[in-house]
Amino acid sequence: MYKYSTGLLAVISLLTLNGPAQALDSITYPLVQKGYQEMTHGSALSSIDTFSQAVRTAPNDPVPRRYMAYALLKAGLNESAIEQFQQLSLMELIPPQDQVTFGIALLDAGLTKQAADQFSNCLDTNPKIIPARMGLIIAYQNLGEKSKAEEQCVHGMKNAKTKGEWLAFYHTYSSIKQNMSQTSGEASGNTRIESPSTRPDTYKRSESGG
Repeated sequence: MYKYSTGLLAVISLLTLNGPAQALDSITYPLVQKGYQEMTHGSALSSIDTFSQAVRTAPNDPVPRRYMAYALLKAGLNESAIEQFQQLSLMELIPPQDQVTFGIALLDAGLTKQAADQFSNCLDTNPKIIPARMGLIIAYQNLGEKSKAEEQCVHGMKNAKTKGEWLAFYHTYSSIKQNMSQTSGEASGNTRIESPSTRPDTYKRSESGG
């Protein structure tokens, strides 16, 4: 069965990762800062070595472990990234961005059901997190639960705040419907896909308070 990719979500997650705040001790902070620079501008593998030093220096501080999890994900070492996120979840309540990234690592490691649960938990905390909903859609597709994936697309379209968000969910929705039709033999590649009752000119504009 074809597996839908989380590549774009992983890129977004890494791009939105900010540098460390200088709240660490004088030994750990330079290591984390160095590792962050290596991860964002150089080699993920080099940054893993640097973050590992930081974790050994401050084993009870979640910050170095968090950055190492992201570096491991960037390096494609999903199972190791999962271990770090699991450790983080025992140390603190991990923020939504990290929950999404944890879900990406689970999905890429083939732990699809666990990934779906992770994305779902993230949305329970904040239903407006777009990457979490996209991740959940991918997980449902890979689980073969197309109807659930379709429902999440419709939810995303109805609650989109920008035209870009609406289009992202609509194109995904259309792809799911097309694949379902082709699988059942009920439609050809030229079949027109009808959208649900959510039009691109009805998305909610946050700037207007609507």
